[in-house]
Amino acid sequence: VLLASLHTKLEIEVSSHTTAKNNLASTHNHEMTLQSMLEAANSTSRKQLNDAQKTLDTVKTQLRTDLETARKHNETTQVALEAAKKDHRSVVAELAAMQK
Repeated sequence: VLLASLHTKLEIEVSSHTTAKNNLASTHNHEMTLQSMLEAANSTSRKQLNDAQKTLDTVKTQLRTDLETARKHNETTQVALEAAKKDHRSVVAELAAMQK
């Protein structure tokens, strides 16, 4: 009877140990899956960040180009305005001379 009781306790211990071992293996597999998912997410995030940086660089370059174009246009317009003012003064002076 004592031997049967010890044998039963041993079987319970072995079963408990096997269950714990299986749980540990399952936990390890779950951890590895989560690690893979995290690495994939990080990779995707890095790619998205790089893509966003490239887009930002492109937009900044385009804005600089647009700004330079606007400055040149402004300078051209300013020169034309000054020429038009001179022409206007000249016409006003001619008209004033004709009226005398």
